[in-house]
Amino acid sequence: MKKRLLLGLALALGSVTVMAADAGNMIRTSGLNASPDATSQSLGMVRSQESVTILERDGGWYKVKTDAGRTGWVRMANVRLGDTAETREEPGFWGSLFSFTGRSRTSTTTATTGIRGLSEEDINSAVPNPAAVDRLASWQSSAAEARGFAGQAGLAKTDVAELQEGE
Repeated sequence: MKKRLLLGLALALGSVTVMAADAGNMIRTSGLNASPDATSQSLGMVRSQESVTILERDGGWYKVKTDAGRTGWVRMANVRLGDTAETREEPGFWGSLFSFTGRSRTSTTTATTGIRGLSEEDINSAVPNPAAVDRLASWQSSAAEARGFAGQAGLAKTDVAELQEGE
């Protein structure tokens, strides 16, 4: 089971760059970088609520083009897909009444961090990368390391009865 999970992660990580060409809207003001790396050259800022076109994805970064024509990389978490100034609507009475949910509007966009931007075709054509699985496995903590960490955090072992099928 652990090997399958690691293989799945490796497959997802192996397909790091995907063409998206989706419209989006900046959730917050964000740095526009020259490459998908927090330490890369800054190309300026992209304002909160600014509409962008997503050109490419690399890991947790989107290459975007702003309405002003600037192109660069922003963190994926700072972009709301499918939400542009043209598509946003006022929430109305019921939307305002239930605004405590944190959702600004109804959306058909589903965001899943880690695989957002991969199509079914990308997943089906992914090629196993055993070296990446081995690299992921090398990051696994030993039982002694896990116990030491738990002890530092003040966690205690608790025995829990195994669930039976159907519970």
